[in-house]
Amino acid sequence: MQPLRRIRRFIPLILRQNNSSKPSAPSTDGRQTPLPPQYDRPTSLYAICEVQEVLLRRFPRKLVDTILLEADYCVDLFMGTGPAGARGGSNSVQTLQIATPDPLEHIARITVKVTGLGRPITGLDDHREDEGTHNHARTWYTVSGSIEEEHGLATPHFAANLHYVTEPQVHKFVWDRNSALVQQVKHSKAVALWAHSSSINWTNVVKETMITISMYPF
Repeated sequence: MQPLRRIRRFIPLILRQNNSSKPSAPSTDGRQTPLPPQYDRPTSLYAICEVQEVLLRRFPRKLVDTILLEADYCVDLFMGTGPAGARGGSNSVQTLQIATPDPLEHIARITVKVTGLGRPITGLDDHREDEGTHNHARTWYTVSGSIEEEHGLATPHFAANLHYVTEPQVHKFVWDRNSALVQQVKHSKAVALWAHSSSINWTNVVKETMITISMYPF
């Protein structure tokens, strides 16, 4: 697929050539001003569809879809945030469900971001020598492609808070289109983020969460 990735570099040139045939925009003093060049990399559904339209004038549909797929032209279509709070045990802290009767066939990636920390009870000495490391970490997070299952097909420990660190930590992970999680979400149409604590002496303090599903619009 390396040649297809190289084609991606020529997409901005094709767009500029396409724009050169469009009429100019009038300026405030009555003169004609050339329209500005389009995005070098599409950042919206409209821009991606424009790239697709221009390429379809030159290449077959199947090849165009393959080019856009390999160039990773996608848009963040479904996003959701969850509430903050302190939690013990295992709790579902955020779910993102897509209300559609059809499978989500065109998922590009799933991105999960959570900010939090592990908070011990006052005066607890629980392997304090491992402060600032993941050794003996008591709080962590998992991601599932089902709101019913705690772990699903995602890795059991998506991320763990550092031991005895009082500052919130940002954990972010991305599952691509070939991952087991994405394949599960295509049919379940749901993503769930769980916060865990392995001890009654520790609380998982969740500050902020976000789940994003990016889609290929073709």
